[in-house]
Amino acid sequence: IEDNVFGAREDLVPLIDTIRNRNDYYLVCHDFEDYLRAQDEVDRAYFNKAEWNRRSILTATRMAKFSSDRTIQEYAQQIWNVVACPTPQPATTKEEHLKI
Repeated sequence: IEDNVFGAREDLVPLIDTIRNRNDYYLVCHDFEDYLRAQDEVDRAYFNKAEWNRRSILTATRMAKFSSDRTIQEYAQQIWNVVACPTPQPATTKEEHLKI
């Protein structure tokens, strides 16, 4: 930041001062070294395509519980108290495709 890599230094001075002067309310720097170590691991895995693919597949299969579709459905039912609209079926004939 101080070397103008991310923009003009003078524009970023307030951000730097906030973090350096122990006013890091959101704890941006609290675990920054751990973040950098994790990012190095991500970089290593990314350049090993087999490992990247393995981790990507495992991540996708393990996050089913955190599906956005499931979350939205739960909000709709439990918080918003709304009922889902029926999903239109795809057109099967030329006439249905042209129907407006």
